[in-house]
Amino acid sequence: MASDNIIAMGIVSVAGGAIVGADTNVRGCAVARTGVGVYTLTLNQPVNEMNFIDVAILVTPILSLGVATMAQISHTSDSVKTVTILTDAGAAADRSFSFAMMRIGS
Repeated sequence: MASDNIIAMGIVSVAGGAIVGADTNVRGCAVARTGVGVYTLTLNQPVNEMNFIDVAILVTPILSLGVATMAQISHTSDSVKTVTILTDAGAAADRSFSFAMMRIGS
């Protein structure tokens, strides 16, 4: 895959309800925690919602203390995507995660 297909990627480390080291572990966006288990990815390069079908976003929560987790991603705007990390019971939870957002051209 060509490097210009990568829109944003990184590892977001979370400890004590705060993001740790995002400036060194993330490329192509800024990451902010907006609430328990809720994080925004503000893209350096906006992605139009109409073209969103040509973009893949992979989010993988990092296992913590043996608690199963899952991730949801939503299109908030062309430049902001919202990631919510949930426990297996469906409760929002602060967990570290990795992500990659890339174009999947034809």
